[in-house]
Amino acid sequence: MKAALEKAGVQAYLAIQPYGYHTPDASLTGYIAMAEFPFAVEPRTLTRADCHKYALAAYEAGARYIAGCCGFQPMHIRAVSEALQDKRDGRVAPVTQHYGKWLNCMESQERYKEDDRTKAEYWLSLCAATGRPSNPAISKPVLTEEEQLKESASF
Repeated sequence: MKAALEKAGVQAYLAIQPYGYHTPDASLTGYIAMAEFPFAVEPRTLTRADCHKYALAAYEAGARYIAGCCGFQPMHIRAVSEALQDKRDGRVAPVTQHYGKWLNCMESQERYKEDDRTKAEYWLSLCAATGRPSNPAISKPVLTEEEQLKESASF
């Protein structure tokens, strides 16, 4: 979009306001025509990492007004804000100023010190299990079965 506008000599501000749900199988009328609407759409909810990646892609495509529509939650807006921090002169949402970036939230917890879940790359590459189209029915455990038993015993 950005390249086509530049090629045509058109200067415009682009905006994007996506649904907060994965709806690749929706019709032209959107997710409201799906069988799950309105009381069973939660399994299709975007993750924070989905919003993080989407915000960066939308920015690279030329969008400068990136918001959210139905299904977007505060966690999604926070992920958008943090994804674009470097593009916004370091500005982030107040919640990030107070708690730190969500991608780094586990670094301070001793029990996860040696765990890949403390790294942004883990969350940005995870294919979460939610029952969504093209997603696994159950997630792949991060820990081995033995490690899971050991961890559950520590609670």
